[in-house]
Amino acid sequence: GAFNGATMGQPFVATHTMADLPLADHYGVPALAPCGPAGDLEARLATVLAAQHLTWAGYTVWNGNSLYREYPHIIDFMRDQGCDVVNMDTLSLYAVAPVLAREIGEPVHCLYVGTVTDSAQDEAEEWQSDLIEAVERKEAHPHDRLVQFMVEQFLPSLEQAGE
Repeated sequence: GAFNGATMGQPFVATHTMADLPLADHYGVPALAPCGPAGDLEARLATVLAAQHLTWAGYTVWNGNSLYREYPHIIDFMRDQGCDVVNMDTLSLYAVAPVLAREIGEPVHCLYVGTVTDSAQDEAEEWQSDLIEAVERKEAHPHDRLVQFMVEQFLPSLEQAGE
């Protein structure tokens, strides 16, 4: 979910992530240490987006350790650390990629993209969510458009570049 005023359904790129707890110590990433994507996929995505006249926000993601732990004092603290959104996935991906690359002796490229599904729009931090609507609606949802873009536009660009 976003706590920076981002609207629900907005696609974003996780430019960095960090956790308020030592969730990735075992990968050598301590609490509150920013961790970014591996490889050049972020630049490649920016090129493909520009060719389509699209813009996605770049956010620093607070990586939480459990659902519904977004208390106002923790949100304020993580906002002060430069975070815009919260999820539970990004740190695992970004922290393990360099470890895996060392183990296999080859670069591991990764990039987390998502859509804002929950948003705290005001100082009361009352979260709004579109997840129920996403399941119930019959027309295309922002998640669908994100996946479609990644499969139909971004992945072919990687093949064309020989990556």
